[in-house]
Amino acid sequence: MAAAIARTIGPKSPVGAMQHVSFACGPKRHAEMLERVKAHGVKIIAGPLLIIPPAIYSFYFFDPNGIRLEIVTDRNGPEEDFALVRSCVMSEAEMRAQLRSIGGEAAWIDDMIAAQAR
Repeated sequence: MAAAIARTIGPKSPVGAMQHVSFACGPKRHAEMLERVKAHGVKIIAGPLLIIPPAIYSFYFFDPNGIRLEIVTDRNGPEEDFALVRSCVMSEAEMRAQLRSIGGEAAWIDDMIAAQAR
């Protein structure tokens, strides 16, 4: 039922109002994942698309539970996986402002900043 709903209500999924889950990987892995998803008969619903010029590309599909998934890469970036996409990294001041905007207390914000890979 949830899968049917997720596919019919538009850009937002009903699961906690989550739009999608995104996974970042290197350019080679991105191409491999696209081929693997297609080889398993999964319908690509969008992409690969240039989402942030000049080189951030994504493709999207639904998992078996109807959750929209995104695989994203920086085609000009390193081949290593699990890095933050460089063009999406905020300065410490920007991160602090964003975390304060959701009601974060100072100690929690400090912990979140310390946990960020730099």
